[in-house]
Amino acid sequence: RVDMFKRMGLKGKLLLSICTILFLSLTVSISVISIKTYNSSKRTAMEKTVAMAGQYASDIANEIDEALDGARTLANVFAGAKDLDTVPDRNTLSRMMKEILVKNPGFDGVWTVWEPNALDGKDREFAGTDGNDDTGRFIHYWNRTGGVHLEPCVEYEDGATTGYYTKP
Repeated sequence: RVDMFKRMGLKGKLLLSICTILFLSLTVSISVISIKTYNSSKRTAMEKTVAMAGQYASDIANEIDEALDGARTLANVFAGAKDLDTVPDRNTLSRMMKEILVKNPGFDGVWTVWEPNALDGKDREFAGTDGNDDTGRFIHYWNRTGGVHLEPCVEYEDGATTGYYTKP
């Protein structure tokens, strides 16, 4: 092979040297460009992923904040009503709950559970009426299942899969 290089003419040697240099230059250039493109694409993808994750996190936080604002508003209304000398009638409080549900289309339901006679001391009068169970406790649940309607909360007492009110 060395003999072959010695036997080549000047044109052949120059051509072989130029082709070798050109091949090596192109190989190095393509490698550097490929690595830079890969790193740039990876960085861009990571930046877009972080931006999208931030946007989704913000959207979820806003949705949760909206629900918490509704819950806080309802809690403050009931706490304020309880502090009054005369507690507003249950129909007024129930209509307020319904309005919170209607004005917030993202809510599936609005509910409250009160201890026996804790709201107004009139549980016996309301036993078995609309939105109340046989105990008469104020346990109204406004929800959108089958259209906006009122029903009493159920399964709020301790149980294997229930107790969302009593367990916490």
